[in-house]
Parts: sequence; C-alpha cells; structure tokens
Amino acid sequence: AVSVYLGECAVCGGVGCLKRTLHDSKLLTAALIGDVWTPANSIATRLGGFCDPALFSNEGYPEFPFTKAGSMFRFKLQNRYFALTTFHQTKGYQLNKLLTPAIETNIYVSAERVIFPTVEANADAEVDLVLYEFTWSVQANKIRKTGWLDISREIQLGRTSSSDRAVCIGYPGYRNIIDYDLGNYNARPHSVWGTECAPSITGLLSFDVNPELDYDPSGMSGGPVFGVKIENFCPIVRFSGIASNASRKKFNFIPISAISSYIHRVLAE
Repeated sequence: AVSVYLGECAVCGGVGCLKRTLHDSKLLTAALIGDVWTPANSIATRLGGFCDPALFSNEGYPEFPFTKAGSMFRFKLQNRYFALTTFHQTKGYQLNKLLTPAIETNIYVSAERVIFPTVEANADAEVDLVLYEFTWSVQANKIRKTGWLDISREIQLGRTSSSDRAVCIGYPGYRNIIDYDLGNYNARPHSVWGTECAPSITGLLSFDVNPELDYDPSGMSGGPVFGVKIENFCPIVRFSGIASNASRKKFNFIPISAISSYIHRVLAE
C-alpha cells in the first residue's frame, strides 16, 4: 500500500495529516454508484446517463416524430430492462407511444409492454407511475445495453434509505424545448440538489432545494431521485424514488416502498 498525505479531507473538510492508502484516498474523491466508482465531481453527469426525456410519438407532425412530456428513469432488474414515468405527466398521450433512442442514429423504439396504473388509484400518489418494458429491444441489440441502473438492492430493501444529500435528475421544460422549425432537439438534463426534509404531501417523500431554483422545474416529473450518504468516509449513491411534484423550493417524490410494491406486482404477473 502507498501512503499519501491529504491536507484537507474531501469529505468533512477537516485539515490534518490523513495518512491513507492509495485506495483510501480514492474513497475520499469518488462516489460509489451501483458497483462503479465515479469521480465525486461527476456524480450528476453519471446519474444523467440513467435519465432520458419522456418522448412520445407525434403522429400529427410527420416532419418531426415526437413531443416531450417530462422525464423518465431507465433501470434494470432481474435481467429485464424498464423505464418509469409518473402517470400524471402522460395525460393526453398514448402510453404505448413512449419512445427511447435506438442504437441506429435518428431511430426510436417504443416499449414492447406498458403496465398501466389501476383506474381506482389514478389519483393516489403512491401509484402515480407507469412502467414500460424494453427487454426484448435491448436483448435484440436495438437499444444499447448501457445506461440502465441496476436497482435490485433498493427494490429488495423496499424502502428509501436516509441520506446526507438528495439529487434529482430530469429535463425541465425551460431548457428542453423542441424546435420544430429547425427539426432538432438537443436534450439537456439538469440536476437539482437538496437535503431531505419532512414530507409535505401524503404518500410522498420530500427534499428542500438548496440553493433555491431560479427557474420553473416543470418537466422534472418522472426523473429519478437519488440519495448520497457518507458511509465509512465513502459517498454511496442510491436510488431513492421518482419525482412527482416539484417547486423552486421543494421536490416531492414517490418513495421506494411504493415503487417496490408496484414492480413486484408486475414481476409476479
């Protein structure tokens, strides 16, 4: 092992002689996301790879194939590949028209399976979810195999773990406008950081935005929320839920408990 001298702790900011191995120094400058080490200053960039704009087939405009309705989270579980959105962001769209980019340029693929929420629970925040399956398209190499976060641990645990910081990744409308005249769409994900706080909506968890946003976060619904927890001097990043209601000061999200119950019902079918 190689000892190194760190003048200031990257975790707590304390100054002093911290003689650690080369591996230890890595723990202070990198975060663990799934089973991959990521530079601490690139956490949001890495997490952005698991979130896409929720694009729906736009048959009314043949010159441009889709329109945007919020954000979506891509994940894998038991060798199957899924995407999640909230139900409320899909109103006005056909749910089976959700698209995701294919490996081929300018080609988009729709889900082979859509799991609708029950009619009786449409207004219930705990089931404000729609699940889309893309397993066949991934296995047939029509969609890339990267960019799907394995959430097996979180689903098995069945609850959202406490965190030191929270971050939501999504595509706010103010910076994700489709320009039909130019015929292009340069999707730009955004990260919103904060600290967990007391829930303000029944059935949801919440975090206070810090710093407060200077823009309207509309379009972030469906985006994944993650918690960052320092464990044994190591930042651990875990999936925490799906954004459902947001303001410039506070984000409310669907917790793992509701998502886990929903997904287990789907996998049991």
